[in-house]
Amino acid sequence: MTSPYIDVNRLTNQLLDKYVNIHIKYVNINSFLDGTPLHMLWKESRIQKSDFLVSHLSDVLRYAAIYRFGGTYADTDVIFLNPLPDEQLVPNFISKENPNLPHLGKTNFFEKSFLL
Repeated sequence: MTSPYIDVNRLTNQLLDKYVNIHIKYVNINSFLDGTPLHMLWKESRIQKSDFLVSHLSDVLRYAAIYRFGGTYADTDVIFLNPLPDEQLVPNFISKENPNLPHLGKTNFFEKSFLL
C-alpha cells in the first residue's frame, strides 16, 4: 500500500474492521533476512539502492518467509497446468479464481505464524 493516491490509514482501518484475522506486525528486515541466502543483498545495500525498492523488498521478504517457514507462492503471471491440492487438505491459501478465466495466482501459508 504505497500508492500516493490511497488513504492508507483509512484503508488499513477498513480492512482491520472487516477481517479480524489480519494482524499488523513490524519486521526488523536485517534480522528477518539473517540466515537466508538473501541476507547479503540487504547487508550490501543492494535492495535499499534499487530503483524499484518497494517491489524488490516485497519480493525479498516474501521469498525469505517461504525459505524460513515453507509454503507456496505463485505470481499472477503463472498458469497452472495441473490443479493445486484441494484447499480442504491444504488450508491457508489466498487466491482469486474465476470459473471463466485461467487460474492466475495462489499463495499458501503454513499454520505457524512467522511474524510473532
